[in-house]
Amino acid sequence: MTTTWKLLLLCLIGAVTQFDVNFAWAEGTTSLELFQKGNAAYQSKDYQKAIGYYESASKEGSSSSLEFNLGNAYFKEKQFAKSILHYERAQRLAPNDEDIQFNLRVASVKTVDKIDVMPQIFYERWWITFTQRMNERSWSLLFIGSIWLIFIACFVYFFATTIRTRKIALGFSFVSLLVAVLLYFTASFRKHIEYDSDAAIVMTTSVYVKSSPDEKGNDLLILHEGTKVELLDELGEWKKIKIANGTVGWINSATIEKI
Repeated sequence: MTTTWKLLLLCLIGAVTQFDVNFAWAEGTTSLELFQKGNAAYQSKDYQKAIGYYESASKEGSSSSLEFNLGNAYFKEKQFAKSILHYERAQRLAPNDEDIQFNLRVASVKTVDKIDVMPQIFYERWWITFTQRMNERSWSLLFIGSIWLIFIACFVYFFATTIRTRKIALGFSFVSLLVAVLLYFTASFRKHIEYDSDAAIVMTTSVYVKSSPDEKGNDLLILHEGTKVELLDELGEWKKIKIANGTVGWINSATIEKI
């Protein structure tokens, strides 16, 4: 085996190992007993107790079901900002779940701010739609599968007895490599969306967005609880944010909670 092929295989093995670690970390665990107690309390319409159980369970790990139920419980308690926060977290983990999408829309109706969304560039919209077809775990499984296809193609190439077979195996290995690269970036993007959120929800009744990161900055606009903002930068106790219509400003960190 040539040195180039050896290096390629070592890189691929390293990539598989990286995603194996990510699997264990992304999978997480939720305390089933606390989750079930929360469900029982919710069915009994004791929503505060349900919230307590769900929040305790969330310290063990998160899941779309847990976040969704938390959103429902907070909604029943008319804590709409909290319900939106947890619906958003649930949607990050299960982007195609129609129940989550519907409940998020219903909760968003309860917010004061109605902000026109700035349209996305077509390729950004296509990329997000494409990556949302599956979660990070599923994309990672496909990535690992493509790595194994490369191994198989390499094996066939080195042990084939005919030139034709070796050419087919070589072409297949390069196609599989291209697919693996695409799947790697797709899985990485989904991991970022699911576990490294760059968005937050306004949790206070109202807050002024400033032109600079200090109280003396000019007031650009006022936001109310439940509004979603994109996080751009950070300076001390201030966060630089962007809202859906493209307006950028600074807001105190204590007034928002990261999704």
